[in-house]
Amino acid sequence: MTSSLAPRPPSTRTLDLEAAMRASVGLLVPLVVLLAIDRLDLALYASFGAFTGLYGRNERYRLRRASVGAGAAMMLVAITTGVLLSLADAPLALEAVGLAIVLGGASLVSTAMSLVPPHPLFPVFGLVVCAAVPVDGAQARDALVTAVAAILFSAGVCMSGWLLRRWAPDAQAHRFRALPRIPVRDAAVHRDPAAWTAV
Repeated sequence: MTSSLAPRPPSTRTLDLEAAMRASVGLLVPLVVLLAIDRLDLALYASFGAFTGLYGRNERYRLRRASVGAGAAMMLVAITTGVLLSLADAPLALEAVGLAIVLGGASLVSTAMSLVPPHPLFPVFGLVVCAAVPVDGAQARDALVTAVAAILFSAGVCMSGWLLRRWAPDAQAHRFRALPRIPVRDAAVHRDPAAWTAV
């Protein structure tokens, strides 16, 4: 008696490991650089900038570029807002206003772009922590330069697989798994009352 088994869907474990490796490299390299130049006081900003590497997971590169760009923009706005609030020694009420703006904006962007991770936790966390760390003018400048560098590096790591796939010999093409996730974009999400309720 023979039985036919339904084919198993392709495992995403390898893709998950690749995403974890990209995020790890995006964080580790900036921290090693800061350690080498004896500026670990900036590690906080490099770490938040490296959160960019968590976006665009398992997406085709044309789509991933938009997702990573959106994630990078959210993190840059959040970190910059937090640093400026700290530099200005802003009162709690002003910090709350900044937090509400970043929370609302990040929520709408995440929903409109169908981002993964799907929530505004990372931008909100970045703003709150950066706003809580006292800085002077020079420290604020260094913090923002560090954050931008980490964001750009992390985004580059996220897109590096495109070069590997493009340059790999045809005989090695089978080693690259298909990228299954196709996010559904919704540019009109701001018109949906449910989206504002979620915010």
